[in-house]
Amino acid sequence: MFFAETELVLYPLKTWKDQQTRLAELPRSDERARAFRRYIYANAIDCELDKQGRINIASSLVSYADLKKDYQTKEIFPG
Repeated sequence: MFFAETELVLYPLKTWKDQQTRLAELPRSDERARAFRRYIYANAIDCELDKQGRINIASSLVSYADLKKDYQTKEIFPG
């Protein structure tokens, strides 16, 4: 299985926990579901907000998503 997306998906903690619940419900007998779950968890990281409410994105993720200096988000999640 190959996932070609090179985007970052950011979730507030509550939403991430909901996503984890959905991932846990995927059938363990389905090879594609197992591959998807591994892909999601292998690339997940915990981020902290700075004093101004910004997320410091790890340099490895900036490279992965090919983010430029003046990148912007598609959606803003209120805190």
